[in-house]
Amino acid sequence: MDQSDIQKLRSLPIEGVAERLGLRVSRHKALCPYHQDSHPSLSFSPSRNGFKCFVCDAHGGTIDLTMRVLNLPFLEACRWLAGEHNVILSEWKP
Repeated sequence: MDQSDIQKLRSLPIEGVAERLGLRVSRHKALCPYHQDSHPSLSFSPSRNGFKCFVCDAHGGTIDLTMRVLNLPFLEACRWLAGEHNVILSEWKP
């Protein structure tokens, strides 16, 4: 996997990734999956394509969100994102 593959995955819309991960996004907010949350404290910034929790301070982008929600290492999270969003990676060989 090269830098251009990683950049493709990082540029996927953060809210779309969150929804594919099972988070319910409404008005750029969701319940934080990293702590017990009854009021949406996870905030999404479509312009920065990132997320931040104002309670536990979790933050990052599409790959970080995938890694933490699915408890996957970096490479596996990238492969999951690519598969879910139909992104062809340079490592893929038919």
